[in-house]
Amino acid sequence: MKTEEDKLYTDFQGCPVYKMTLEEILPKLGFEKTSHMGHEYWQIRDDNPLLKTYPVVYHDDGMGYSPTTEYVCEAYKDPTDDLIVLWADQKEKEKE
Repeated sequence: MKTEEDKLYTDFQGCPVYKMTLEEILPKLGFEKTSHMGHEYWQIRDDNPLLKTYPVVYHDDGMGYSPTTEYVCEAYKDPTDDLIVLWADQKEKEKE
C-alpha cells in the first residue's frame, strides 16, 4: 500500500503519482521470485525477449499530450545514496 511519503505529486486530473521500488518494477518486467536454500531471489529466464530490448524513459509533459521519449544510455547504482541511476538521452544516432 502506497503512503503519502511515496507520493511524488498529484497530476492535473487529481490522480496521485507515486514512486515505484525496484521490487515493484521487477515483476512487471517478467522477473519471478524464487527461493533456494532458504533465500529468495529474483530471476529472469535467459530467453526472455526483454533482455534484448532497449529501455526507454517516457517523460510526462504533465498535461496528457505527448511524452518525451528518451533511451537509457547509462545505468549504475549510486554508492552514496543507495539509488539506481538511469541516464537517458532523447537523441537517436542517425542511421548511416
